[in-house]
Parts: sequence; structure tokens; C-alpha cells
Amino acid sequence: MKDLGSTEVLPARIRAGALVAGMVMALTAMWLLQHTHVTKDEADALGQTGAAEAVWQGVRLSAWAEPEIYGQLFTATNGHPHAKVGCWLGNSQLHTINDYHAGDQSALRYASEQLGWPMLGLLLPNASLQEHYVVAQWLFTQVKPAWLVVPVCFDDLREDGLREGMKVLGTPETLAAMRRRPAGMKLADELGKIGVERGDAQGTTRKPRSWQQQVEELLERELSARCSLWARRGTAQARCSYALYDFRNWVFRITPSSKRNIIPVRRTKNMDALKETLELAREHQVRCLVYIVPLRWDVEPPYHLSQYADWKQEVQVLCAAQGARFADLDRLVPNECWGLLDGKDIDFMHFKHEGQVLLGRKVAGLLQDPP
Repeated sequence: MKDLGSTEVLPARIRAGALVAGMVMALTAMWLLQHTHVTKDEADALGQTGAAEAVWQGVRLSAWAEPEIYGQLFTATNGHPHAKVGCWLGNSQLHTINDYHAGDQSALRYASEQLGWPMLGLLLPNASLQEHYVVAQWLFTQVKPAWLVVPVCFDDLREDGLREGMKVLGTPETLAAMRRRPAGMKLADELGKIGVERGDAQGTTRKPRSWQQQVEELLERELSARCSLWARRGTAQARCSYALYDFRNWVFRITPSSKRNIIPVRRTKNMDALKETLELAREHQVRCLVYIVPLRWDVEPPYHLSQYADWKQEVQVLCAAQGARFADLDRLVPNECWGLLDGKDIDFMHFKHEGQVLLGRKVAGLLQDPP
């Protein structure tokens, strides 16, 4: 006789078994990722480089990947005997040092020493020119620096969009000012949406402080307090991301020396943002230096060199039109000051401490030279 209930019970058991198996596999993967050295964090992913704090006369000079504390840099200079302050936008080249040794500092320190006033660094990893523009726009609502220094990197023309951490810069004053220009208007819309609405992995749109979000935050707090594996899941996620990134590079044979193709739409958006950044500095009567970042040349760079040369010329022309000072520093750092990534791959972006000294003093010299 046919068991009418068996066809219903069996699928339920299979579904339950699949759920349990999935949970076991997920927990096992999290444990392995947390106890296997894939990479510790973003700084460790850079291999032999180390984080370079920058301090001068007791003043902290830089904030790394933390837009929420940019304002604290200006607070630290209040009451300082120096009337001037400069602002240097940047990426990991101003924060990490290849073959790092304790006590090494970034170019910000050596520029400040030579200038006699603090040069503050507002730094973001892999910063695009769009993000530099947002930082500059916010900056001019806070302070009028003596100089704005803007490094430009050909590879960063491939970057697009604004990271979530930049939402703290989207003050009403900043957004209103950005909307006065075409590129700024688009970025203001993007900045204004960060944190207002977000979709989860299932495509559900949620507004901040909804019941769903509050329940999730409660569960997050309780699980983190009771389960160390859950509390450290961010580390596992980061390691998984880097592992997948490395796997992709292995599959497609991508190395640090691989030629990088420009993405036309992103290139246009970034160059428009640079143009408006220079317009902004001129409007606020802030002197501006734009420089091509140092690049390694003992081996051929990972660029199509004709495109790179044309772009440098374009930046120089743009600076001339906007009254900004331009400097091509891509050969500033000598061959012996460069190193490796993770002890094996060529590092085209991060150089040794001696290179930081050269860069800081060179930029300071450019700011001191009469126009």
C-alpha cells in the first residue's frame, strides 16, 4: 500500500538536511578563513608595506580611509603657532611604505618640516578623482587652506563611484555647493543616497531605522557578544574577498605588470571631477598643485604608454587653463627605492621610506617656489 505521507516527509527531510549541511559548510569556511593566513586586512594585502603614521610637532597629519575623522585634523591644529595649513589629498602611496621600519613616516611629515606649517593628508585607498572632488568640496566648507595638493594616478581613472564611508561628508552645505556644477550634481545625488536606501542580498530595499534594520542590529549585537566566530566574521569576509580576488587573477593570469585598459566612461567622469576640483580651488582663491604620482620605471609600467603620455599632457593643459600648478613627478623616486608586493610581485605604487622623504621635500619645494 502506498504511503501517502512519505512523499511529503522525504522532501522536508531533504530540505532540512540541506539547510544543516549548508550551515556546517558556512561555519567551517568561516573558521578556516579566520585561522588560515589569506590576508589580515587591507594593509597586509599590500605585502611588505607598512602603515606610515605622520606626526609633526605633536600634530597628527593624516587620516587614512576614515572620512569621519577628517575634521579632527583641523581641530588638532587650532591654537597651533603656525597660521598656515595645507591639505594634501591622496591614496595608499601616502600611507604605506615598502620595506617599512619602525619610525618611518610619510611624505606629509617631510613636507611639513620644510614648509614650517602642517600639511594635512586626507587619504583614501584607491581614491578616484571623483572622491577627491567630494573631499575637496567638503573641505572648503570647513577651512581655507593655503594650498590644495592633488595627486593624479593614471590607474585610478579606472575607479568609479563613492564608498559608503563618504556619507559623513555629505553635509547640506557640501551637497548644495556640489550641485552648482554638472559633475558635482551627479556626485551629490550619489552621495546623498548613501545610507538613505540600501538593498540587501535579496534585493529588499530598506530605510534606516526600519523595524527590519533594528531587529537585525539587535541580533547582530547579541550574536557578537555570545559568539566570537560571528563577531569576527568581518575578518573572514575580507579574507574571502581577497582570496577570490587572487583566484580571479590566477585564472586570467593577471599580474601587477599586466597592461590595464582604460574604461572610457569612468575616465570621463574622473577627468570631469578633476576639472571641477580645480575650478573650485580657483573660486575659493586657494592655490592648487596637481602632480603626476611617482611610478616605477626599472621595468615597464602596467600602462599603455601612449595613452599614459597623452593623459599627462591633458592634465597639464587642464591645469594651465585653471591656473593650477602642474608637476610631473612620475620619475622622482629612483629605482633602488622601490620594492615588492608580498615578497614576490613588483610594486608599482609603494616605495621605500627614502622615496617618501624625496616626495615630501619635492612637493614642499614646489609650494615654496614663486609662481
